[in-house]
Parts: sequence; C-alpha cells; structure tokens
Amino acid sequence: MEREQGRLDVLANSVAGQDMVLAGWEPIWKTDLARADLAVRQGLLSHVLTAKYAATLMIKKRHGLIVEVTEFDLLFCSGNVLAQLVKFSLKGLAVILAEELRKHRVAAVAMTPGYLRSELMLDHFGVTEENWQEGGKQDPNFLVSETPLFIGRAVAALAGDPKVLARSGQITSSYGLAREYGFTDYDGRRPDMLTHFAKEVLPSLKWMRDGLERHLAWLEDLTGVAREYLGQPRSATP
Repeated sequence: MEREQGRLDVLANSVAGQDMVLAGWEPIWKTDLARADLAVRQGLLSHVLTAKYAATLMIKKRHGLIVEVTEFDLLFCSGNVLAQLVKFSLKGLAVILAEELRKHRVAAVAMTPGYLRSELMLDHFGVTEENWQEGGKQDPNFLVSETPLFIGRAVAALAGDPKVLARSGQITSSYGLAREYGFTDYDGRRPDMLTHFAKEVLPSLKWMRDGLERHLAWLEDLTGVAREYLGQPRSATP
C-alpha cells in the first residue's frame, strides 16, 4: 500500500466476518473446541495483524481511521462461545487502538451492521438481491436488512468527518451513523435495526429483555467503578 499509494487513510477491518469456523449456537458445554485456535487466529489475531500494519502507515501521516467490523453495538454478541469471544474482543481491540493511537491523531472504532443482507444470507433464504424481499416470508425481520454498501457508506461518512477523532474508541453502528449523517442504502432506504428491534422483536422475547436488563446493570456498575477511580461519587445522581 505504501509503495502503491504512499499512504493509507482508512482500514475497514472485516477479516473472517462470516467465517464458518465461527458458526454455531451451542452453549459452551456443547461447543466443539477442536478448531478453537483457528477461530481465534482467523477471527481475532488477523485483525490485530492488519491493524498493526495499517497503524504503522497512518502514524506517519498523523491521520487515519481504523474500523473494526463486529456484531452488535453492545458488549455482548451472539453465537457460540468462540464466536462471542471473537466479536467481543474486536470491540476491546478498538478501545485499545483508540488509546494507543490518539496522540498520533489516528481514530479507531468498532462498528456493526444491522441485519446484513450478505451473499451468505441471500443464499440462506434462497433469494437474490433482485427479489430479496421474498426472504421476508421466512423471516419478517429480513425486511429490515441492509446491503454491505450501507455499512460501507457508514465507514465513508465517519472517515469524512473532520471531528472523527472525538469518536475514537466508540462502538458504532451503520444504522446509528445513518441517522446522524443522512446516508441511505443503494435503494434509498434507511434501515434501522435498533428501532425495529425495540418495537417489533424485544417485546416478545422476555429472555432477551432480561439479558439486556442485566447488561445495563453491569454497565452502570462499571461506570460507577470508573467514577470512583476519578475520585467522584459512584452515583451520578444524589
């Protein structure tokens, strides 16, 4: 890259995003760990390697954006323990990179798409991009899906923001950024998985609502600990 272009401005790091070695929804006691080292190497260490060399180029110009593509804009993920470990760690990687690269004016964020209408998902529903809405007959949530172009436009919007460094270390999403920057998918739609999830999915899934409540309590507790380290009251409210 340095020989060809002389610089690197943006890295959208999505290595092994849909690698089948991360497939499966089994609980930990049923998860096959025979290829655990491969899963971590391909899904996580590949990102570390790519980010290292990208950062090396960006530091020289004191400019750049590294985007770690992950799953969900919360800390937890889905899938078996290996998939969740990888996706969770990519969010942590963005935080680590953000702190290390801030003084070099290089930003790093984690970013998730919504319901991604990838080639794999099109094949899963037996549809094409031309008739993808037919997949909604099998899963109504698929009607809120987005193409890979949507998250690509999210990366581009973030990279074009002169204040992007202020967002370094954040966990972002294609749909969240679309609200802010106003971009759409190729067909003019602006799918918003978060709003759809809150209104249409969560009300019927008590186990997921309970999980989100625990997640919120965990985050609030962690925030309290951080305040104590800063010498502040643990609670922000009297």
